[in-house]
Amino acid sequence: MTLKDRLNVLMALSNDSLGGVETYALEFSKALREAGHGVTVVSPTDVLLGKCRAEGIPYVKIPDFRFRDRPGTLNLFPAFVAGLFIFRRIVRRERIDVINVHAASTSLLDLLWLYRSIFSTPVVCTMHGKVPVESGHFVSALHRLYRRADAVVCISEEVREDCIDHFGVRDDVYIVPNGVVLPSRQPIGGGEKKVILMISRLDSDKFAAVEGLIRATPIVVTDHPDHEVWIVGGGSMLERAREMATEENHRLGREAIRLMGEVDPDEIPSLIGSSIIVVGAGRAAIEGMAHGKPVIFLSSGGLGGFLVEDNVEQIRRHNFSGRNGKEDYGPEGIGRALLELIENPAVAERTARLSAFLAQELDMAAVADHLGVVLRCSMGSRGWETR
Repeated sequence: MTLKDRLNVLMALSNDSLGGVETYALEFSKALREAGHGVTVVSPTDVLLGKCRAEGIPYVKIPDFRFRDRPGTLNLFPAFVAGLFIFRRIVRRERIDVINVHAASTSLLDLLWLYRSIFSTPVVCTMHGKVPVESGHFVSALHRLYRRADAVVCISEEVREDCIDHFGVRDDVYIVPNGVVLPSRQPIGGGEKKVILMISRLDSDKFAAVEGLIRATPIVVTDHPDHEVWIVGGGSMLERAREMATEENHRLGREAIRLMGEVDPDEIPSLIGSSIIVVGAGRAAIEGMAHGKPVIFLSSGGLGGFLVEDNVEQIRRHNFSGRNGKEDYGPEGIGRALLELIENPAVAERTARLSAFLAQELDMAAVADHLGVVLRCSMGSRGWETR
């Protein structure tokens, strides 16, 4: 890569816990650096601090400015104002060419909208899900940045169409899906216990899927006592999930459900490798696919079942989320999907092979190259003068 081709990218984040958005940003940061670009991460939290430092990615923690996201925190407004100048200082010091903001908090969206209104550094907004219409302030801030940003990245066709429906047509709304580092070998699950693994953030907007799996566990393990459900993830509803799991385990007379909490991302591949089925949506589902596991696509937005030849395009379009399927699912539907895989090894093997094949097109190196092209396109004809 020549100096002319090299980009310096600032990744802007603001979540308090580790989930798909943060993992997406981290993995793309690593891939962009491996491709020869410069990447700096900025956030008011420590969520990715350790991981970025371990990878040699510069990480700047700034004062918490999220006064619009927390009632009674108007005292953070001075930090919001200061954040504008901190961003400017980082851009100049690191010679940043483009800022990639990952839509997460109202305050971050407003901060980058204000920044782009004053300064010339291009801002690219990445949308990780459908517009949360029930969150009025967030949607208003997102709309402002959508109109001001130099380009918009969506992780699926469904998200792209949703953005256009809510905010209007733009020519520069691109699709850059979740990428995944393909394993060099496919780990084989097995052992005395057969693990059904769910990976999900345990927050209120995602909790319906977690609750559904917990309530579906007795349907599965009653006739298959060698099976267990492991749930990986942290969030505001972790204690509620723990209470529900304890309740179901008490009824079953054993620990059939394990709440693992938040784990280091480096542990995820081994957990997937030890499982026989992965349950989840988005990035978690894609990682299961890449490891050649049968995956049940489940989110609070729907139960999409598992991959068969006839539903590949719909599942891909909806970012492997399950939203292509039944919206009003319950524990019975989840239980039936799990039992179909458990009791039909040929079906499980076929969907696992299809999953691994489909994951090939999401190879991180190729997807990151596409993101690099989008980021460069956002600079237009201004090139290096945007710093």
